[in-house]
Amino acid sequence: MTERTTATSAFDTMLSCVECGETALEHGEDSFLCRNCGAEFRLVDGVASFFRKNASVVQDDRDRMEFWNQGWQVGNAPFQAVRRAAPEALRESFRATLEAERYPAVTWLSPETAGGRVLLNVGCGGGYEGLLFAGYGARYIGVDFAINAVRSTLGLIEAAGYTGACYQCEAERLPLRESTVDIVYTNGVLHHTPNTLDTLRELHRVLRPGGRAIIGLYATRSVAFFWYRLRAVLAGNFTRDAIRGWVDRNTEGEWRTPGRENRYTRSFTPAEFRALLDAAGFETLRIEQSQLQLGNVPVLGRFVSRLLPDRVGKACIGPFGMMLIADCRPDKR
Repeated sequence: MTERTTATSAFDTMLSCVECGETALEHGEDSFLCRNCGAEFRLVDGVASFFRKNASVVQDDRDRMEFWNQGWQVGNAPFQAVRRAAPEALRESFRATLEAERYPAVTWLSPETAGGRVLLNVGCGGGYEGLLFAGYGARYIGVDFAINAVRSTLGLIEAAGYTGACYQCEAERLPLRESTVDIVYTNGVLHHTPNTLDTLRELHRVLRPGGRAIIGLYATRSVAFFWYRLRAVLAGNFTRDAIRGWVDRNTEGEWRTPGRENRYTRSFTPAEFRALLDAAGFETLRIEQSQLQLGNVPVLGRFVSRLLPDRVGKACIGPFGMMLIADCRPDKR
């Protein structure tokens, strides 16, 4: 048995079949097998892929997954050597970045609040969040529907000597038993699915009573999205659908790979966000908007970053950032 398999085996009892919902999964040499319905979920390079046969990203919406998968492959490539050499430095750098933006997750989660608890990171991305939370001592589980993101995260936490599990799956159907997770953290992810409410209901399902969810979605009333919508109009888009389509294609422009474009980007007001959380069964404790750094102001930020000291570019000028962050918990069940 490899070290990677041993590291993930402690989490096997939390798994459930995404096809039938049963928990009778058997961990074989190269797959997980459901003893109830017979569904098999293959392991590739130590990563289990938990997709339903009729999942949209497997059937008619595969381009959405491939857009992000290729993006992570291209985006991660220049940093692989650095990640292997200094994962701890990367973790501290990521935490320092969040602190500079006065990001709520840094103060809402800590080694004291996350240590020893099962923390589910939905949309684990390149792995920086995994490094941070596994470093807090959390029992870390990272999931993403892009296999390159899952591999990157698993490689980082293993290189740092941490223990965790990472799976490829949909946020709409997590391969976890009901009420098995203490903390859910997802940031900058669920607004890229057409089924945001379904994903929130799924997060609610896996949270234990008394658990906590920290969820970040794009903010409609932010400098970034005012700028995106203005640019859409200047580009000749005047209807709501045309503006939304332009925003879909351009908010994640740096991720664009040959032949593929982003298909979904939604943004929310605080009232809309709260209504979604209510519909999913959450009690919202607070919603905060992230800080805007001077260097990220459209047009002006480019000159600030080039001409002024770095600390000036990182100066926060108010809660006008791109993200709304909700701190919430499941209603009593």
